[in-house]
Amino acid sequence: MYSIRSYASIDHFCPLINKNINDKDKILLFVHNPVFNIFSHLIFKKINNKNIKIIEIRNFNNFFIKFLIYFKNYFDNLFINLKLANILIFKASNILQFLINRLQKDKKQLFLKKVFPTICELLSNEYNKRYLYIDSDNSDFIKFAHQYLKKLDFISISYPHGINICSNELRTINSLFYEKYLIDSGKSFSFCDNIIFHNNIETSKITNKNKKDYPFDKYKYVRSERFSFEWLDYSIKNVSVDLLDVDKSKINVCILFPKLLNGIFVDELFRCVKILNDFEIFNVIIKLPFKHIESVIFKLKKINFKNVYFDNINPTTNIINISDTIIFADANVVIDAFILNKKVVALDYIYMNSLYFDNSNEINLIRNRDEFYNLFHPTNYRNIKNIGKNSKTLNEILPFQNIYLKDLFNEK
Repeated sequence: MYSIRSYASIDHFCPLINKNINDKDKILLFVHNPVFNIFSHLIFKKINNKNIKIIEIRNFNNFFIKFLIYFKNYFDNLFINLKLANILIFKASNILQFLINRLQKDKKQLFLKKVFPTICELLSNEYNKRYLYIDSDNSDFIKFAHQYLKKLDFISISYPHGINICSNELRTINSLFYEKYLIDSGKSFSFCDNIIFHNNIETSKITNKNKKDYPFDKYKYVRSERFSFEWLDYSIKNVSVDLLDVDKSKINVCILFPKLLNGIFVDELFRCVKILNDFEIFNVIIKLPFKHIESVIFKLKKINFKNVYFDNINPTTNIINISDTIIFADANVVIDAFILNKKVVALDYIYMNSLYFDNSNEINLIRNRDEFYNLFHPTNYRNIKNIGKNSKTLNEILPFQNIYLKDLFNEK
């Protein structure tokens, strides 16, 4: 069983689900975010088959909630070339999200207490190996599911939907205020039977006094299936990229926008876009997260750049594959660019954290705006470094690529 709440959930579970399909396992997906459409993930649409049962909580909503969700999705995809109109659209979307969450609360309780147990009991006899995969989620909903499934001999696995690309865990400004513990430490998933990590975490930052509160005995270190050449190759071969307007005579440069813009100097990010647009030799592809921040993005869209393209539909892997250079600030999907041996540019000066690869000689670290301008100037562009084969930096970020999840459970 897989607990799905967002695009990130299904994105990192897809390689595991695909392995389940190949092994002819029976798969159950619980989608408990009422506004998330699992089929918006193009790779999942490709691998979906008869061995997968999908239970979506939104199917248990009444007509009124479905009506609100429809209009929220409509507003999220609407863009008008007027600043005031877009502000109103953004606010309307937020109001609808608030209403949906309030109305959905009672529906979730009904689902938990009545529908969820009934489904589990009906299906549990079909399962031989019983595992519950949880993404980075410690909600009351998932804790209830864990406790109930434990009675049915399910083993719960907290499986991260991301990789740390920074050398300390305090990745955003907000984490300093709403967390009492390090954001990526695993403490919040102590209710699970196993807590998976794909790269090292810095437990040295946890004081000796507090270490007794951390479930170190549950920590397991295994390879990331999502960030593997095999999975990227599968994505590239099975999902075609639809960017019809891109000028094929120009060089594709992809800018990975982070999901949250905390800790990012947004105005500087915009200046980078403008510099690239003005050079004329580039197609600037801004890869937006599936759930992007409309209030920020429409400021860029209204400028009407002639060489800038926005994408939040195609898999990021596939956009990186068709790009020559990848620019990022805080987006761990940049690891795809390491695997695919692309040119990687880190905007170190607009990100308030220390990257794992600050001392790497494989990537291009930009310390100020002038360096960015000079690096991408047409006369200098050919000097940008490529990530080489068998990247030392990649091996440092993902040191457990020879340890498989199945090895933890002594499975074939």
